[in-house]
Amino acid sequence: MKGITLSEIWNRAIVSKEDRPLKERDYAWASELGAPLIDRYLKMTGAPQSNPPNERAKRKFAAGNFWEWIVWMVFNMAGVVISKQEEVWTKDGDIWVKGKSDFLIGGTPDFERARKELEGYPMPDDIKWFFVNVIKDMEENFSDDIAVCIKEIKSVSSFMMEKVINSGAIRTHQLQLLHYKMGLQLDRASLVYIGREDCQLREFDIEDPESLKKQYYAELKVLKGYLDSGEMPPREDLIVWDNKFTKNFGVEYSGYLTKIYGYNEPQEYRDEVSSLIARWNRVLKRVKDGAKMTDKNKDVIDEMKNAGYDPVALVEKMEDNSPEEEETKPE
Repeated sequence: MKGITLSEIWNRAIVSKEDRPLKERDYAWASELGAPLIDRYLKMTGAPQSNPPNERAKRKFAAGNFWEWIVWMVFNMAGVVISKQEEVWTKDGDIWVKGKSDFLIGGTPDFERARKELEGYPMPDDIKWFFVNVIKDMEENFSDDIAVCIKEIKSVSSFMMEKVINSGAIRTHQLQLLHYKMGLQLDRASLVYIGREDCQLREFDIEDPESLKKQYYAELKVLKGYLDSGEMPPREDLIVWDNKFTKNFGVEYSGYLTKIYGYNEPQEYRDEVSSLIARWNRVLKRVKDGAKMTDKNKDVIDEMKNAGYDPVALVEKMEDNSPEEEETKPE
């Protein structure tokens, strides 16, 4: 009799989903909004990825799907799910944009039905306790109809959860939500972030919608220009500024990392830029603290200037609570 090796079965199942081959298309995906133009250009022209999602990335995608299913269970038991993964198209800009919204909810909750479903649903007591309390809380606070609203679910690492709590929703996610909100012509929409490690949940509305709209339309216009001319957009900078010098996630996790930048793996890119980033940040902190500049410090300042950065201007922008560098991709 053969015993079950759960780890092998589990891991095989999660990573077994095959990647769809890229095909040339004349529309952009909402999930690509805000991403590097060069990657979007290559995807839209059907260029095969030199670095498709690896097993770790596929496991993270699966974790996101699991969390999305749990949120769906809550809304569905209460009878307020209008649609799930609804296709949303817009052509307000220069290119058609397509997306699939996670949930559209609203209407009159049926809490009695929710309780009956819970009674007959096989699940561990601790999990059932969670659902019972969520539904009880909803009943106490939402006795009237719930306004129609988009809920976009994002499961993230603990680091990213801390980042969105401190700095707000991630810009690319806001652009995606803006697309659904405009396409469905709704007043209400929110991003729901769930921490994979500790189950913490935070919700955000769109911030500065007019600025987002400008970026939305401007990106599509620029991308259309590259597509029409057949000219590939420029490469991303290897190092970017975000209250400090940091890695460029658009480079690190590009599906074309090897094709565009010549790195075989993200670690190879990190190894090359990490010492330079640390050196630049260390000297910038010395400048901010008013420390005396050594000859080596001056050489580093020249490095920054030669790369197109003004150290004095950057120091004036620096905040005292600069976050620690993140080691995982923003989901």
